[in-house]
Amino acid sequence: MTADDLALLAHRLYRRSYLHDPFRSWSRRGGSGDRGGHRYHAPGAHVAHQGLAGPSATKQNTKRLRRAIRPLTAVLTIAAVACCSAVSSAVADIPPPVLAHSADERDPAGSVAGSGVPGTTGAGAGPVAYRREAAGWVQYWIWLPDNRQDRGILRSGRHAGDWELVQYRADGSEAVYAQHSGAERCASRDLERRGGRPVVYLANGSHAAYFHAGTRDRMWPDPNDEADGRGPVQRPRAEAVSASSPGWMRYSGRWGGARAGWFPPEQSSPRGPAFQGVRWDDPEAFARSARPCTGRRCVAVGACDGPETALGAGFAALLVLAGFAAWRRRRRTAAG
Repeated sequence: MTADDLALLAHRLYRRSYLHDPFRSWSRRGGSGDRGGHRYHAPGAHVAHQGLAGPSATKQNTKRLRRAIRPLTAVLTIAAVACCSAVSSAVADIPPPVLAHSADERDPAGSVAGSGVPGTTGAGAGPVAYRREAAGWVQYWIWLPDNRQDRGILRSGRHAGDWELVQYRADGSEAVYAQHSGAERCASRDLERRGGRPVVYLANGSHAAYFHAGTRDRMWPDPNDEADGRGPVQRPRAEAVSASSPGWMRYSGRWGGARAGWFPPEQSSPRGPAFQGVRWDDPEAFARSARPCTGRRCVAVGACDGPETALGAGFAALLVLAGFAAWRRRRRTAAG
């Protein structure tokens, strides 16, 4: 609602708007009485009838009340309209994020154009953040042409085509960034911003999304996520999508030629956003499944490697026990 609309509304409210009909109808009846305008009198009371009765005290008080309440009613109504307008436009105030890539990144975000998926031939050039609003969340889906990060010595994490997701609560209070098969959930105070846009740090190769720059520990044999933010910085434009629009959103196949198998040791290329299960079907459930925010506590190697340390200690303990058992067996054999 524009300022002119608010001014017109205020004028109409002040000049006997529909909100004052109850006051007008009550005052016309002359105070207490039935709906036909007949006044009630006590039984046996003497009633003097006059041709033109002067304005009663009740009617005068009603007029004063009506004049006094007009400005207040106008102000309260305009405030309510402005509040509702602010709430309805809150979603529109969440812009697409700034994408900060790692220094070694070779496959920054782009557009679905050139992906080879049916219906994407005429899509606009990138970078694009594909926007969707659902269940109180604003989602931005990011398309990247390749995922080159190998998973340690197993080398099983590569796949052609990559869809990544970040989502923001519509009221701006929190955000959820997808990271591999999981996610991280942080309050708005943990968001970094550039030019009014939230910043997403994408890890080299894997494109896992983080709230702050740094290197994240991952469980061995997976390689650590390097999201230093020193590579290409992109400011994608937003493009609205739904489950049926544009047409390529209805494509249920794989976005790339990679298929999981023993050789080559790759993961399958991902399916489109609308076919990624809970991430699309239930953004709220996806947010609940995310791990709590780590802030800046886990931005260096070894800062948050508790699980990996525990696994390494357990493996070392098993080696010690196996060595001890072999030594005991050898001694028994020698003694016998």
